[in-house]
Amino acid sequence: MNPPLNLAEFLAPGVSADDVPELAPLVAAKPLVDAFITLFRGTEAEVLMRLLVLREIGREAESPRWSPEALRARFTYLDPVKLETVLKRLRDNGLLAFADDGLYHLSDIGRNAVAALAMLLHFADEEDAELGFLTAQLAGLQAVGSITPEALGHLLSKLNDLSWHFEEAVASGSEFNIVSARRRLSANEKWLARGTEILTGLLADPDVPFDIARIAQRIGLAQSRLARVDASFQRALNKIEAQRVTLGAS
Repeated sequence: MNPPLNLAEFLAPGVSADDVPELAPLVAAKPLVDAFITLFRGTEAEVLMRLLVLREIGREAESPRWSPEALRARFTYLDPVKLETVLKRLRDNGLLAFADDGLYHLSDIGRNAVAALAMLLHFADEEDAELGFLTAQLAGLQAVGSITPEALGHLLSKLNDLSWHFEEAVASGSEFNIVSARRRLSANEKWLARGTEILTGLLADPDVPFDIARIAQRIGLAQSRLARVDASFQRALNKIEAQRVTLGAS
């Protein structure tokens, strides 16, 4: 198991964890935090093996329970002793459950961890994977009526970061930077469009909480800036081309 939580050495003298409200949701989610500590503590090889075993166990939707013999047969490419070590760590820290019938299965926290990892990996090969992940996350939260200001804030931050990047490309006067930024904008168009749909749905709800509506409106402004940036790219490229023609004629 992971060691008891002790934050005293990280806090300023005279400050307790109760004095820091930002810590409260993290402390309340300690079982989930412990699950990710279990997965990601240790060497890179140890982490990869835990992720591998947990993901493969979670893939079997039709037969979610495994006997020890079935697990050994599934992971014949792993050293048997190392496999037992991985299984024990996952079991001892609550990511795997070992039932009275002698079968392994993912715990609720283990399945949530696998599902979160699967979504991250789904977007891993995409440029600006973060925007796709954040938008997909918001779509899921909207579907169950659970959008939070924090989730919206992450999307707003990403949109502002993209705006800054595109403005820097235009200001550089570099054709390479501008063309690269334009390609990046094009690659994100589907996620920008999906974000607009989510935003429209949010603002159409007369009962939307004020803090959510406020961030949604700021996201709308950020999206409007991004909608105009392609015209800025074209003007900058036209200017570069005009300068090229002028230099060629002189």
